Amino acid sequence: AEQVARRYGIRRKRPEYMEPSSTRDAFAATIIDAATKVTGPIVIVIDGLDEAVRARTADTTMPDLITWLLPRGDFPRNVKWIISSRPGIEVDPRLAVSLGRDSAEQLMLRGLTASETRALLWQVYSKYEVLARPDYIDAVAQRSEGNPLYIRLLAQDIADGRTTFGAIDELPGSLADYFQRTLAHIERISDRAQTETLRSEMRRSTLRDLVNAGLLTQQQMDSQLVQQQGMVGDAAPADGIELLALYCLAKEPVSLEQAAEMLSWSNQRVENAYHSISTVLVSHDEHALRIFHTAFRSFFLELDRHSPSRVHRHRAAIDGVRQRLLAHCGRW
Repeated sequence: AEQVARRYGIRRKRPEYMEPSSTRDAFAATIIDAATKVTGPIVIVIDGLDEAVRARTADTTMPDLITWLLPRGDFPRNVKWIISSRPGIEVDPRLAVSLGRDSAEQLMLRGLTASETRALLWQVYSKYEVLARPDYIDAVAQRSEGNPLYIRLLAQDIADGRTTFGAIDELPGSLADYFQRTLAHIERISDRAQTETLRSEMRRSTLRDLVNAGLLTQQQMDSQLVQQQGMVGDAAPADGIELLALYCLAKEPVSLEQAAEMLSWSNQRVENAYHSISTVLVSHDEHALRIFHTAFRSFFLELDRHSPSRVHRHRAAIDGVRQRLLAHCGRW
């Protein structure tokens, strides 16, 4: 509603009460107001409607989100809806009136074919070498199941040198496996940071012993600690995972400066942590960043669903960042 109000220069209607029906009525009033002021169409996009069904609360007496999202007949004819969903949701009886074949056009998006996959890889690799490896293209098409996100990640990895073109054994078995590999890369960076931090503490302890033994002056120790800090940086071992948790929990794009404020970190500490997770962040505008795809956000926050042990190995980090976010919002 806020986007529509800004786009068409109108005042956004505010809900009388902070509850779903009042909020939906205010949303509808804003859209109707805008629709009466323009002659062209106003297009409302609802992406991932099936997520609303999966996210319904345990209290089955309460309507879930899908009830409030559905378009009804109270909108002007120049208000158009584009709704995306995974297959299967069309059988929900609540969708019959709004999205039935008599009132909506249904388009089924298929997966990318081998030829389309080949064309995408041409953008990052030699066309002739791509053409010379039809077995590799077939393997990519099979393992990706035609998912554009998988192929986009693969193309970026090939371009950045993280994956060797033509190495079929390096291909993840599925999109979830790709996410697992991406997260494992971030975890390895954190592990290296932890090892370096432990070494740093050992060197610091050794320097103190040398000063206490009179073999080193305090000034010499301070000088070596400054050099050490420059090599190690200002990031703690878990910083990359905690910064990743922040960007996965945040509902809106966040700049690194805002992240530093939310986590009560120095700007340098956030900058150092950013380098370990930069592969999963994209620029939203000149300053703010966001997770490159909502599917990866869901994967990380619900990691236990993708783990054989059903244990979320980063639950403590996510819960801790969530509490800091709540505290920050409370102060704000």
